[in-house]
Amino acid sequence: MTNTSERLAKRILGGTLAGSGWAFAMKIRLQDVLVLDGLHGDDYLLYTTGHFDFVVCRSSDDIPVFAIEIDGLSHEDPKQIKRDIIKNRLCATAGLPLIRLGIDALDESQEISILEWLVERFVTWQEQSAAYKGDSISPFVHNVALPFPGNLVVAERLFNRFGIATRWRDFEVIQRVRLLEHSWLAKGFEEVWSTAPYRLEVLWPAEVPTLEDGRVSEDVVCETVVELRTRAEPARYLLKTIGKARFGWAHKTNQATPTPPHSLIPSVDELRKLGLAPIDLPWFEASGVADELATFNALLRVEDWTERNHLAMKTAVLPT
Repeated sequence: MTNTSERLAKRILGGTLAGSGWAFAMKIRLQDVLVLDGLHGDDYLLYTTGHFDFVVCRSSDDIPVFAIEIDGLSHEDPKQIKRDIIKNRLCATAGLPLIRLGIDALDESQEISILEWLVERFVTWQEQSAAYKGDSISPFVHNVALPFPGNLVVAERLFNRFGIATRWRDFEVIQRVRLLEHSWLAKGFEEVWSTAPYRLEVLWPAEVPTLEDGRVSEDVVCETVVELRTRAEPARYLLKTIGKARFGWAHKTNQATPTPPHSLIPSVDELRKLGLAPIDLPWFEASGVADELATFNALLRVEDWTERNHLAMKTAVLPT
């Protein structure tokens, strides 16, 4: 009845939404979710025979708020790509946000999956919106307050295994430290930073987010620079690397190819002229998500490099 990725996503959604006032339906037909008329040809065929992997809805009235598709290897097939674009178009016409995730979004090797993190962001956003009684909440503030927990897991490993203290860009340090409950910060961030033999700084992004043309969606692409230095020689870095991540920001709604990647994200009207439909969910905010995942990619690069060069690093540490 289900494949491995569907079962994993089902378990993640069930655990994350439990007791939140939100629920989900699995493998539900498009025509049971979308209200559309006047469809013909392939659009009508998919509308009447296709289904969503998951649809998140309010527990009280079963009103759908967004759908989730887990795009595996089969979605590289040209026929499936065509079906995916039709599904994008139907969702855009009906006004239902659709989030497309790869199988890697289900990976729980860092104690939390990307899917779980995104759903937690959704639940938190709803709670905050209710608390503020409709007043707008800045997606930027939301991004800073809800960092990807996988980054904190890797940062703790770097400290416990190699004595590397991690500091994020200045405007995020306080918010992140307040959220951390990891043992490596029990003494306080400043003491950890001042005494650790190695220092890893997560700097500003390498460049402004760009857009990248994909088969079914247009992705926002972010890069994050990190520099690893010794406390003894803070002016010289042992390693400088760039983490990179992409995340679906707008879906294709026709077979036409959009213009080349942009340096700046275009307006909604410009997107529609290109045959694209933006994912208009403030708690989702793809550039903020991609930025967190770019940092995650960079931290994993540092961890991999450190594992391979740990003995050489030890010889570079001077007595305190």
